[in-house]
Amino acid sequence: LDSAMVKAGTNSSELQKALNEAPKEQKEGMAFLISYMPKRDLTTLKAGFSLENSDYAYKARKKYKWCAALPDSIFFNEVLPYANISETRDAWRKDYYERFAKYAENQKSMTDAIFAIARKINKEVDVEYNTKRSKVDLSPLEAMAEHMATCTGLSMILTDAFRAVGIPSRLAGTAMWTNFK
Repeated sequence: LDSAMVKAGTNSSELQKALNEAPKEQKEGMAFLISYMPKRDLTTLKAGFSLENSDYAYKARKKYKWCAALPDSIFFNEVLPYANISETRDAWRKDYYERFAKYAENQKSMTDAIFAIARKINKEVDVEYNTKRSKVDLSPLEAMAEHMATCTGLSMILTDAFRAVGIPSRLAGTAMWTNFK
């Protein structure tokens, strides 16, 4: 954490504010996020962004039994993160929490919630696969604005939808697999 604060430079006051203002039960998660942020985030993310992300991740942990049952290590690594790769750091979590809770809240298990969200996500976000998007790594909110995304973009939307309702998720893939001959 100390090293991250040094790397943050003049933005360290924003990170310290996020740590100071995080509720007691969220402080360890906030410290985890800050400790493992890439330098670009350490130097640019504001306290409000981090606090809102954390607040909604912990709301999901409190609301959904599958999330409450997760070990901290899984929650910190696969639910709490605000980004997947190099996408724009959008404040997506509140929107996605509100958008996808209706599909998850009456489900009996995490598996049921996964399928309920997966069945409705295309209609909910109105994004389709299309290589004509403005950039490869559109954030979920950018993809929704353009109504298109690549496979990676669609995967990020699904990952963030799952994370918003406390389902651990992360990207996995094969880089440039179509270019091998």
